[in-house]
Amino acid sequence: MAVGGMSMISTANYAARKFGVRSAMPGFIAKKLCPQLVFVDSDFAKYKHYASLTREVFKEYDPQFDAGSLDEAYLEISAYCAGKSMTPADVAEALRREVREKTKLTCSAGVAPTRRLAKVCSDANKPDGQMVIEPTRDAVAALLSSLPVRKIGGVGKVLDRTLAAFGIATCGDLLRERALVVALFSEVQSDFLLGVAIGVGGEARPARPPGWAPQRKSLSQERTFAPTADARALAAKIAALAEEVAAGLARENLLTRTVTLKMKRADFEVAQRQTSLPRPTNDAQTISDAALRLFRGEKNTHGSLRLLGVRASSLEIAGEPRGAPAAGQARIDASTFFQPAAAAAADISGDDDDAAATYACDACGGKRIREDDRAEHEDWHFAMTLQREERTTAISAAGPATRGGGGGGGGGRRDATAKRKRPKDQRSLLSMFDPKR
Repeated sequence: MAVGGMSMISTANYAARKFGVRSAMPGFIAKKLCPQLVFVDSDFAKYKHYASLTREVFKEYDPQFDAGSLDEAYLEISAYCAGKSMTPADVAEALRREVREKTKLTCSAGVAPTRRLAKVCSDANKPDGQMVIEPTRDAVAALLSSLPVRKIGGVGKVLDRTLAAFGIATCGDLLRERALVVALFSEVQSDFLLGVAIGVGGEARPARPPGWAPQRKSLSQERTFAPTADARALAAKIAALAEEVAAGLARENLLTRTVTLKMKRADFEVAQRQTSLPRPTNDAQTISDAALRLFRGEKNTHGSLRLLGVRASSLEIAGEPRGAPAAGQARIDASTFFQPAAAAAADISGDDDDAAATYACDACGGKRIREDDRAEHEDWHFAMTLQREERTTAISAAGPATRGGGGGGGGGRRDATAKRKRPKDQRSLLSMFDPKR
């Protein structure tokens, strides 16, 4: 089972993953890998309902627990263990049992001296198990000695490959090569990696003053669809996305000063363009007009697009006064370099955090592809391979007539071609993925 459809899936259950199905995979490729795959629609109302039920359970063990997402939380159970005279393993088992009784859902748990290690332990025995690391130096060292660095939150594909280039594959390697790490990386990143090497980090609760509330940095909407080059249809999608973003801003009483348009092409190359607005707004028409200007100003779309997104950033609370510039302080857009009337669109293709995180695709003649899109881009090549195999199989099944002969000036060849011709209303397995169709 997978959540999504033939265009894209967001996640899959463990039974489907055994066939190679995973999140962010085009649904029709997932269907090819697992013919019996069943698609279901997402239901965020239901997700939030069950998240609230699980959080009621968490509060019994730690009223100040920190939610990592709808289905993840960090609990400090030291006081509960002492008050109930229970071991950490017993508490984890009791919590999982109570979640299962209340929601009919399985729950995995990890218990460790630090949050970072607890997260690793919770992933070890999914979907319905637990792992406990004793709070001793020897137990932690035994776990880390062979633990791949990629298992640690915050270590992505790019950093993992960088470390591997220097022979660092495990947390044990990281500790042994700590001098090299300090020499290679910035102070902030080396501090993070050394913390990973000894398993510390994230164990302290964030300091939050009374009345604290998280501040949203951006709000976005995006949609994946069958590749199309229809400019009118794409413009309609952008306008609809802008309306959703504006509605979200209005609900949260926010205004935006920056609008970003994200475009993913049929070959999975991603481009992002952004523009600044003359004044903060949450007006749908203003946001839509800005996004459409970016779209129409994009000359090189390489034909079809398969994903569009609209993001609002540089947010501020509506009605909250902004500080006036000091006397004699010039605005940057009033300088000779920028003119307020010229809404210059900046090219911010690739990751906002790491624009250099790309790799050279050999199959594309060395073309640079974003690391975050590697899996999807390789899926595209896989899809093209499947398409070629389909065509080869069709030609082989048609017999010798497809290779000429038959007399009559090639009449046999024309007959075979006529037999193989696909009806107009019949689509091939990969027709919606092929940018030329």
